[in-house]
Amino acid sequence: MNLNIPLDIAGLLPEKAESLLLKERHRHNPRNIGIKNIVTVFLAACGTITLAASIVTFARSTFSDLPKNIMEPIFVFSFETSHPTTDTDYVPPSIEFSPPNITPDKPSINESIYDFDSSAVPDGEFPIVPSDLSTVFAAESIFLSNVTSFTPDTAALFSADYPLPPASELAPDGEPLVLILHTHGTEAYSEEDSISYSETSNVPRSTDTKKNVVAVGKVMSEVFTEKGINVIHCTIMHDRESYKDSYSRAAETIKKYLNLYPSIKYVFDVHRDSVVRENGEKIRPIFEYNGETVAQVMSVVGTNEMGANFPDWEKNLNLALKLHTAAEEKYGAMSRPINIRGAAFNEHFSEASLLLEVGSCGNTLEEAKKAGILLADILADLIIKGNG
Repeated sequence: MNLNIPLDIAGLLPEKAESLLLKERHRHNPRNIGIKNIVTVFLAACGTITLAASIVTFARSTFSDLPKNIMEPIFVFSFETSHPTTDTDYVPPSIEFSPPNITPDKPSINESIYDFDSSAVPDGEFPIVPSDLSTVFAAESIFLSNVTSFTPDTAALFSADYPLPPASELAPDGEPLVLILHTHGTEAYSEEDSISYSETSNVPRSTDTKKNVVAVGKVMSEVFTEKGINVIHCTIMHDRESYKDSYSRAAETIKKYLNLYPSIKYVFDVHRDSVVRENGEKIRPIFEYNGETVAQVMSVVGTNEMGANFPDWEKNLNLALKLHTAAEEKYGAMSRPINIRGAAFNEHFSEASLLLEVGSCGNTLEEAKKAGILLADILADLIIKGNG
């Protein structure tokens, strides 16, 4: 059952700042561009080009990696974070885990998991509605939600080689290959068995790393480790001090880790999405696997449309397409459409990077952790095989 909810939401702003309606995109006028070129020449003739270039460089370095219209969140915290230093010792976690390995011949769906009794919602509260936002059951698979002016050749990307060599060639000496971090670490989930929420109750925000999206990153790192891929899981909540500065803070963390461990080739920024209808209903994207209810996931691919130095962003789209295909083949209705955005979202610092939305604000933590396990299982297989 697909509720035909618009699928162009990336969920990267607080719940209060999000909308399911796609806003009109501003497109550049060639005439305006020509006028800007004339002005630039005039400034050069006047001897002020150096000042103008400095201003442009500063503006780009400051804002190119941040999404537009980002707002202060409802929750603002103050604390001290610790970033990696040269004294940091990398110690992979030790766990016992047997990743699932069942490939359905034909995806099937249990419609009953989407049953919802709206009459049970208490007065004054908004419902949390279970929904299928995947593409696997669509008559014509709609696997992209593109809110940019770009038109990538997805057919060519589907047939192109995987963007990186096998893991054994990238980190032969056991150095860390994957970095998991959380730009919006305070993102959390709905309470277990809840069917509704209000402005003051069942709020999906937490600074407890056992209850927020950091816990999802933890189980993902455990799967990578169990499958032989050395991973660093950064537990810093980069939005805790300031939401609007979270991406710039995360960028500094990424660059520090890449400097300390040049072997890192994959960076996964793990988030929790927020899908809310205009009437206040929260959407709980789920599917069933092995008799259990699991959150659905979405890959967000950043681009250079907003000015980031990111000419090869389609490498990440290649990775996202292969991840999406593998998820559908192995686990059925796991993936939502891939979201392509104008901002880079810090994906341009490493050779391969994705922003991963694991569940939404309507999902429970357990549903998200189950999704994280399956997601890391697929990613690990792709990383191990590479283009070999």
